[in-house]
Amino acid sequence: MLSPVIEEIGDKYKAYFETVKVNVDENPELTERYGVSGIPALLLFKDGNEILRMSGVQTEERIISAISEKTGESFV
Repeated sequence: MLSPVIEEIGDKYKAYFETVKVNVDENPELTERYGVSGIPALLLFKDGNEILRMSGVQTEERIISAISEKTGESFV
């Protein structure tokens, strides 16, 4: 499951970014708006623009690495 990984990332890196979970069954308008076709899905926004999209189960290390790559930030 991706949910525990996202919760862990949210706790560890809350000084850097905010994490938000959305239930796609309860929010079909967001699913359609952002073109989410599979779950789990992770979308990263910076200044209101999507800069990263990942789908499928991911490790914390992979997610943080991808975020670092897209933002140029180091989260060590």
